[in-house]
Amino acid sequence: MKISEFRAGLKDLEAALRKWGSPKAASELAALVDALGEFDDLTIPELAKRVKAINAPAKSSPKSKEPNLAAVGQYLALLNESMQSTEAFGQAVATILADKKQMAQAELLELARQFAGGTPEKSTKPAIGAFLKARRLEMRRGEGLGATIDRMFGRH
Repeated sequence: MKISEFRAGLKDLEAALRKWGSPKAASELAALVDALGEFDDLTIPELAKRVKAINAPAKSSPKSKEPNLAAVGQYLALLNESMQSTEAFGQAVATILADKKQMAQAELLELARQFAGGTPEKSTKPAIGAFLKARRLEMRRGEGLGATIDRMFGRH
């Protein structure tokens, strides 16, 4: 049933209320009939959905939660401890990326910021891992003789 048909029935009820001596109820029903006029093309279920949507509580936007700084600190220490070996550092990065429980996106980005002084252009796990490894390499190259020896033995 379309709202236009429903309004016609309400108009009949309004007229009956006036005949029965209920002018206040009739005028309130007339106001409802007028208000529903803009929805004539809708069906009653469609109008009900719109009313429910209007009255539904607002959906809250996902709030960015603060990173777990304890987990970030733990893994930052692991990265710093494994700086001397490419293999150990690679394993540390793999461990960090595999820890889905403690190291969500916010934690990974905070770890990258604290370790490398910035964040990668892309915030995917592989990009963060590559970013950490590249930053380690830059740091090792800047160390001088130790970096030269590492390069001589192929340890980047």
